[in-house]
Amino acid sequence: MAGNDIADPEITATGLTAGQLIAKPIDVQPAVTDDYGFALVEMTVAGKTTTIRNPWEKLRFTPPAGFSGDLAVSFRVTDFAGKTDEATTVVKVDTVGPAGSIVSPVANAHIRGVAKVVFRGAADVASATVNGVAMKKVSGDWTASVAPNRGQLVVEAADSSGNITRFTRTVVADNEGPTVTSISPAANAKVRGTFTSSLSGAKDVSGVAKTELWANGKYLGTGTSRTVATGKASGNVKLTWKLTDKLGNSRTYTRTVIADNKAPTVKITKAPKNKAKVKGTVKVYVAATDTSGIARVELIINGKVVAKDVKSGYVLSVNTKNQKKTMKVRVRAYDKLGNVTYTSIRTWYRK
Repeated sequence: MAGNDIADPEITATGLTAGQLIAKPIDVQPAVTDDYGFALVEMTVAGKTTTIRNPWEKLRFTPPAGFSGDLAVSFRVTDFAGKTDEATTVVKVDTVGPAGSIVSPVANAHIRGVAKVVFRGAADVASATVNGVAMKKVSGDWTASVAPNRGQLVVEAADSSGNITRFTRTVVADNEGPTVTSISPAANAKVRGTFTSSLSGAKDVSGVAKTELWANGKYLGTGTSRTVATGKASGNVKLTWKLTDKLGNSRTYTRTVIADNKAPTVKITKAPKNKAKVKGTVKVYVAATDTSGIARVELIINGKVVAKDVKSGYVLSVNTKNQKKTMKVRVRAYDKLGNVTYTSIRTWYRK
């Protein structure tokens, strides 16, 4: 067959157009003529050659990555007699994504909720998204408001050829209020009069801006320690601490304590009566009760404590020979919070 092959092969069309813009891989099928057909068609791009051997096959043209500019694509056909023909088409290749930068927010910025993202791209940016949300071009910059995804804002900028460049900005997503390690008094603690409530270990990734306290709905002010006045009232006191960080996130802690401003109940169950004449050692038997518990019971003669007892079944003893002839006697009881009550005064006379 080769001996009868008189005509030279000819590439009548490369399958490419001069100046054609190529950004993605494409299939190329050159048009070739020969009186007996071709044995081989080769395409060489940037020193790399691919081949086909059948007229129905296509050559795969993959533009070089990261390249922008003119690129010569060379073709060579060889027939069965070894005769050849060559052709070259210069195309434009663009596999470079657009340039740009994230203007706002700055790296490691603390973000609550959504952030306004500003991207400044090169002139060839045709579209942009951030975390999958389409951005809008305003006064030359691309903007959108989105929430960070695991602390990241990812802008994808595309040119008209479909090349994409990714820009990542790491931020601190903070949507939680501050925390504390402890609050006093403890839950269900008993208090009286004016007491202090405080908190410790307040912290927040964005910084604590303010701590505030309410007692039974009444605002008491800011700070990590506040006094709470219960007056003469007894019962539950609801303490509400509110902590706010520098982004406006807040967290509330509620603590209930029990105010006990009621004095103990105390009475003398056995002792010399009023105006009794006494001598030697005299015993006074006392009964005392209180919801917060009795701390101590004291016997007072002429304004001085002469005996005390801390155990229930209270018995107070006094040697009257060491006292004045006229004795003003009363019993005093304290509960464990410091509330106090007195019995009425009775008078004793030493024999």
